[in-house]
Amino acid sequence: MMADTIVEVPEDLQDLIPDFLENRKTDLLHLQTTLEAQDFTELSKMGHKLKGTCGGYGFHVLGELGKELEFAAKSQNGPAAKNVIERFADILRNIKIEYVPE
Repeated sequence: MMADTIVEVPEDLQDLIPDFLENRKTDLLHLQTTLEAQDFTELSKMGHKLKGTCGGYGFHVLGELGKELEFAAKSQNGPAAKNVIERFADILRNIKIEYVPE
């Protein structure tokens, strides 16, 4: 188990964050089933989407994992993709949000 991951989010996004996190949990389930199916094309697309989406909400740590996942999937590196997905799951379980003024 990892330590809490603290993410600073602009306070004007506060109302959007619960839905954002629920969507990432849905993404996690899809990532896991996509990895099991060894669908590296879909994993690459999902990694790319996460890279863009997460950064826009201030979740740069998740965006970086999206970037890593995209790279692992393009290389068809299943173990690396699995590692990224496990780290993504750990962060979602242990995320703490601090709302900051802009």
